[in-house]
Amino acid sequence: KFMKKETKEVFFKFLNKEISAECFENWLYQDESLENELSVYDYTDFLSFKYKHDTKIKLHVADLFFTIVDSKEFDDYKFSKLLNNALENKDALEYLLIWSYDLYCYGNKEFTELGMGYGLDLIAYESEQGYSPPWGSECKKRVFTDVEKAFIRKEILRIKGLFESGELCISYDYE
Repeated sequence: KFMKKETKEVFFKFLNKEISAECFENWLYQDESLENELSVYDYTDFLSFKYKHDTKIKLHVADLFFTIVDSKEFDDYKFSKLLNNALENKDALEYLLIWSYDLYCYGNKEFTELGMGYGLDLIAYESEQGYSPPWGSECKKRVFTDVEKAFIRKEILRIKGLFESGELCISYDYE
């Protein structure tokens, strides 16, 4: 069976904590096309979950959902969201820079500038916060200059363009 992009996106939003379990459950019952996009077994399994009282509901939905859809699609969704958020939000930018270091380590050479140039500094800062001197240092969190901010923004836009055009395929497997 074929699952529409819009349908996948609702699942992604739920798994990415963008919509509540209650909202997701209501959608499951109201979306009439869902029954045609899923097997009868999967559809009834999604409907049988206890969305209100299950503290691990996202895990249960993910376990079933990723038997239908490749989890890489969800990783790509989260990455696309993060790129857009990083352009607008300081916290998301720091998270993107740290993730860029990981992606660089996974063999994605497109992330050399963001990951090695900026993400590594943030990782070093965070790791040193766990130790008091003399093992840790009293270093200040990295503050980017206007020139660096402009360069980072340009790099994010470059990566976003490559990613959206399909020229950049991200590997999440450690090399």
